[in-house]
Amino acid sequence: MKKHRFGHRSFMVWVMLFMTLGAILSGLVSIRMGTVTDAALLQDMTTVMAVAKTTLILSSIGLIVR
Repeated sequence: MKKHRFGHRSFMVWVMLFMTLGAILSGLVSIRMGTVTDAALLQDMTTVMAVAKTTLILSSIGLIVR
């Protein structure tokens, strides 16, 4: 029987790696948004601004990865 190949294995590994990295970054952004919400409820604006900056950086990295 003839063996069928649908692409390269190395390409599949790269796709899986970037999908995993994107999922990890999305999880981190979700956790950081919870931290922003908690700090906002406590009316601690310095923490909100600090966490918001890192959240924006993580989101932009996530867009590059995807």
